[in-house]
Amino acid sequence: MFAEERQEKLLSILREKRKVAVSEMCDVFNVSGATIRADLRQLEEEGLLTRTHGGAVLRT
Repeated sequence: MFAEERQEKLLSILREKRKVAVSEMCDVFNVSGATIRADLRQLEEEGLLTRTHGGAVLRT
């Protein structure tokens, strides 16, 4: 799965749940924590979410 696809799906999950955990997303996407953290960092730079300790919340 490409990073863009994974990030879109991650945002979709985040819109449903309002918050996500890195460990949970590792299991969902079968990727490393570093990969999920990189995705979260990029999405935060785009202003779409706020990273938290161990996860992220949807930016309102």
